[in-house]
Amino acid sequence: MRLFFKILAAIILLIPLTLLAWTYFYTGGLPDETSLRALVPANRTQAAVPNCGTPASATVIPAYEMARFRDALIAAEGDPKDMGALRDALDMLLLRASPRKRPAYSVQLARQLNCPARSIEHHIRELRTGIQIERRFKPDDILTIYSNSVYFGNETYGLENASQKYFKKKALQLSIVEDAFLAGLIRRPDRFLKNTDRALERRNAVLDRMVALQMISAAEAEKAKWQPLGLQNQ
Repeated sequence: MRLFFKILAAIILLIPLTLLAWTYFYTGGLPDETSLRALVPANRTQAAVPNCGTPASATVIPAYEMARFRDALIAAEGDPKDMGALRDALDMLLLRASPRKRPAYSVQLARQLNCPARSIEHHIRELRTGIQIERRFKPDDILTIYSNSVYFGNETYGLENASQKYFKKKALQLSIVEDAFLAGLIRRPDRFLKNTDRALERRNAVLDRMVALQMISAAEAEKAKWQPLGLQNQ
């Protein structure tokens, strides 16, 4: 009897491990993620944004020009090194996924390559695509791709386009206040753009998180919180 339960436990353990190995190594039936490479440029360029067949383009900027926005984005959305698609896949297999939990950057990019559909099969495909993105791109490249293609509301994609639209300046010229606003905007752009109070709360929450991560000083954050949003165009 004990042997039976040991064998049963081994089988139960092997099922999720086998599924994880399959999602990691098998690439059949997945969309080609090489189109994302255009969003990791050596120089400024214009590139198509993969968006499930919806035509969109962005003025793409290299990572070194993002200045403090990179820090603000990590404060707002998490570090790509800590947010793996494989972890999200394991959470799904173990039924630990939460609808309020922000998916890994790679999974969010995978959603731009896979047309939306509400089915377990589709979610698994997204996770598998996200895993392949992580296998082929470095964490900083994933962050760059995400920054250059993410939606900022008002039909605006990518950091440079958002900077020009909302502040009438290049992304390189953004202040820490503006960086924090744009990084915080990504979570729910339509909601924050319609409600100034919520937008301020979200921006200030990003600033507080930057302090916690020792990206800026508490004094710098407090000074920034007193500044208005300063949006030039909505």
